[in-house]
Amino acid sequence: MNPKQTDLVLIAYIPTPRDLELARQEQWYRVPKAHAPRLLAHARALAFYQGSRFGPRRWRVEWWAPVLGTREVRRRELLPDEADHPRADEVYVQVLLGPLTPLPRPLTSNRGRRLLFKPTTWGRLVRATTLDDLFDRRPLRDDPLYRLLQSAWGEALFALSGPEAPRQLRLPVIGDQ
Repeated sequence: MNPKQTDLVLIAYIPTPRDLELARQEQWYRVPKAHAPRLLAHARALAFYQGSRFGPRRWRVEWWAPVLGTREVRRRELLPDEADHPRADEVYVQVLLGPLTPLPRPLTSNRGRRLLFKPTTWGRLVRATTLDDLFDRRPLRDDPLYRLLQSAWGEALFALSGPEAPRQLRLPVIGDQ
């Protein structure tokens, strides 16, 4: 897949190296349905934010994969070796992926970020020099992603946190009314 500059990419939290290996070998990613953003259905690719459990490779985005589709499945079906897990019967969204590919330039951060999903575009992702570049304070209306999201979801996605504040994105989750 050759992504276009305006393709929607979700930066997704990947908690452990084991989860990254599952994404690489089995070509899927999972998220509890209760936490899955509706934008997941429009994402052309996922890029993976490596959390603190990655040790020296933490707080970075090194890998991405095209999104081929999604399906709902119980956690126990995805991870049969964890049948006794407390959330084994919860419904998850399984994101079917193409092959994991290294980014042209890994994006690192000097500090950890609390994120599950961060929307961006392919163009912004590959132009960024650090992960922090994707968290700048520019109003979203100046970004091609703003127009893409607005055309797909309308103004309901955006809320002002103050009279002069830049627009902040509110990502509805699957199942929101």
